[in-house]
Formats: sequence, structure tokens, C-alpha cells
Amino acid sequence: MNGRRISFMENKPEIIGLDEAGLKAKIEQLFAGTVPQYYKHTLAVVDNMKMLLQDINDPEERTILVTAAYLHDIGYAAPYGGGYAGNIPDQPFKVKVHSEAGARIARNILQEMGTNEMIIKQVEYLVSVHHRQDIDNEHLKLLLKADGAPVRNS
Repeated sequence: MNGRRISFMENKPEIIGLDEAGLKAKIEQLFAGTVPQYYKHTLAVVDNMKMLLQDINDPEERTILVTAAYLHDIGYAAPYGGGYAGNIPDQPFKVKVHSEAGARIARNILQEMGTNEMIIKQVEYLVSVHHRQDIDNEHLKLLLKADGAPVRNS
């Protein structure tokens, strides 16, 4: 062997038709100017998601899930009450505000990047419900698991 580390993802592109480095940079920029504490968490969720996707070969499904992992908490960067949604002290209200705002922000970012509308709709949905454990959706279950939430088996 040549000493080069071979990744299990080497032959599986994470995001098709979307610039992953550009998406990561955009998210870093948004968090850096607002609520930087959420950026490190976001990267951990993306890494977790990539591990969960080891056996999923469908590039569209991988794209939706990795993109949703990158954008799941972007709503914390939304302006709210003179600050940002990520600084709302009431946890249930913070979850509601950042999920709703995050879906809108995710749509805007993905539209700006020229993403396929079907992918935008699915990512937007996942971002809007990513704290809902009562919804029976396989993509949502994977996002919850990547985010470290307990997932109910149906």
C-alpha cells in the first residue's frame, strides 16, 4: 500500500450537482457572523451522516441527506428579536423558530446554488421537521440519528 488513507466514501460522491465545499463555506460564514457555536455541531452531524450512509449507494438520497445535515440548524442564524434564533432562551420556542426559519434559509441557499427543485423540497422539509420524532420518515430518522437524537422504531 502507498500509505495513502483510503476513505470508504472515496468512490461515492456526497453531493451530486452541488458544490459541497461552497455549501460548507456558506454555512461557516453564516454561523461565524451570528451564532458560531453551532458550526462545530453542524460539522459533527455531517460526519455522523456520512458514516450512516456507508451502505447507501443512491447518489440522490446521499445528496438529500448530507445536504440536510449541513443545513439542519442553519435557522439558529436567523435574526430574531435584536439577536439570533440560536440565542432564544425558551428551548421549545427556539426549536420552533429555528426549524421554520431554517427551512426558508435552506431553500434560499440551495436556490442560489442552482440545486434541483426536488432536492430543495426534500431538504427544506427535513430541516423544518428535524426535531420531530413523531414522524415516520426514513430520511428524518437518519437525520435525527446523525444529530444525536433518540429515534423511535416504528
